[in-house]
Amino acid sequence: MAGLIPEGTITRILESTDIVDLISRYFPLKRAGQGFLALCPFHNEKTPSFHVSPQRQNYHCFGCGKGGNAIGFLMEMEKVPFPEAVELLAERCGIRLEHTAADGSSERRKALFDIMRAAQRHFERNLASDAGMTARDYLARRGISADSAALFHLGYAMPAWDDLLRKAQATNTPAANLEAAGLIISNNKNGHYDRFRNRLVFPIFNGQDKVVGFGARTLDPDEPVKYVNSPETALFTKGKLLYGLNLAKNEIIRTGKAVVVEGYTDVIMAHQHGITNVVATLGTALGREHVRQLRRYAQLCTLVYDGDAAGQKASDASLQVFIEEEMDVEVATLPGGKDPCEYLVDYGPDAFRKCLDAACGIFDFRLREAQGIENADPKKAAAMIDSVLALIMRIPNPVERRIRFDRVALLLGHRLQAEESSVRRRLVEMLRSGQASRARKEPAEQPPSAQLPPIEREMLTVCLQQTELFPLLLKEFGGDDFTHSGLRAVFEAARELHEAGDLQPARLSARLAEPALASLLALLLSDTDGSLDYPGRLEGCLQNARRQKVKKQISETKARMLIAEREGDEENSKRLKQEYTGLINIRGGIDG
Repeated sequence: MAGLIPEGTITRILESTDIVDLISRYFPLKRAGQGFLALCPFHNEKTPSFHVSPQRQNYHCFGCGKGGNAIGFLMEMEKVPFPEAVELLAERCGIRLEHTAADGSSERRKALFDIMRAAQRHFERNLASDAGMTARDYLARRGISADSAALFHLGYAMPAWDDLLRKAQATNTPAANLEAAGLIISNNKNGHYDRFRNRLVFPIFNGQDKVVGFGARTLDPDEPVKYVNSPETALFTKGKLLYGLNLAKNEIIRTGKAVVVEGYTDVIMAHQHGITNVVATLGTALGREHVRQLRRYAQLCTLVYDGDAAGQKASDASLQVFIEEEMDVEVATLPGGKDPCEYLVDYGPDAFRKCLDAACGIFDFRLREAQGIENADPKKAAAMIDSVLALIMRIPNPVERRIRFDRVALLLGHRLQAEESSVRRRLVEMLRSGQASRARKEPAEQPPSAQLPPIEREMLTVCLQQTELFPLLLKEFGGDDFTHSGLRAVFEAARELHEAGDLQPARLSARLAEPALASLLALLLSDTDGSLDYPGRLEGCLQNARRQKVKKQISETKARMLIAEREGDEENSKRLKQEYTGLINIRGGIDG
């Protein structure tokens, strides 16, 4: 697939892209020496091991082993194929692409993005028209200003069954593309009708500030379905998106805290009142992907619920994800059963901020709930204890887990009339059960670097750090000498560029665009030895390689010599003995 885009074009795109600037648009980077560090977005960690090199224009995580160039980063973050990642970077750099994927996947995704953008503009124009008066009245009743509506690009879907469909047909947009984008629905008569009708429309943006879906609230009081979202499409995955993140992420980074509410209007009203680190899920519970997204920008998340439903909505499942991902989480409750939008309109931002400041940690939150069921049925008390213990046992750090348990166990047992020793025994049972289950499901994996032949890896690492040494490697090593297929591919690509007089990381990165090879190249370029004596390191590798090569030859010659002796082949046996003695002398010379 990569071959259909000229290598020179890929090189130009990579050379025109500042990978530090690109990655900083997704999560903050901290200067560390000549490079930058961050918590890895691709696996759970507490100590930053994600390294970005502005000199090499690549990234590498020393924890999970993932790495590559700007194209590989976009492929991982946006979950897009190679051609689209190239296209996104080309658009960002102002470079025109002449070739894309042969299967048309890039063109199809681009067409979907264009359709979603056109639909968003159509809905936005509808809201501003005379027909949008009902939707504008609804916004006014909720206290949402015209500026906020413009900031979030709110729109209106007409009551007609085919308003958007007719608009698209006027521009010769195929119905199949509209259906693939989730904007129209096929009926039983080989026709189609608009998915969103007589609804206030909330465009949903991805990390590239592109419209990928819509949420829509009915304006008909008799309509049983209050909210409708876009269906799952090639662009839209509800469980991985957060409403308003494109507008909130800078403030989340600045404050180090993300605030999560439930509804679109909650987000809009918070931003309208100057509280701009607020996002919402798209009608789903907070999942692991949501938490990982938030953790790229902040370490603390505050969940905001109305007081009447807080206990029900702050589910154990969601809270466990925060603990497992090692992200701090608090629960803030709003009094009076009001949602954040209503509360902000009625009481203003200062009162809302006070509720956020009064948020409590999840264990305090659960203990507060336990206080409310004192003298309750023993089964309910036992269920509450199990609920809290289930959260504690998810804490990855055993020391933190023990400290947390010691603080909680006594209070929990006292409030629910259970002996502390019983609570402790119950935690041990749950831990043993959980560890056995995880051991069955999660076999240990070696880091990618541990799977590479050490000498082969070190030789390439050294020669890529100081390319003038590459001819020394070529004198003694060929592609067939590499036992690891990935290292062999890197060697061959480097050899071709060296012969062309153009061996440099950007060129090599463009040639090794396939994700696995790009990740391997990033590992080789991220030299962790610390020694700058590259000639000495290479000579040590070559010595070891020579030693291994001779050792293998000695073993093979000895085996052939024994066979010749058993078969009585004196002439061949004599020749092999001489060869064997010569190899022993060579080994002695290498060792000496």
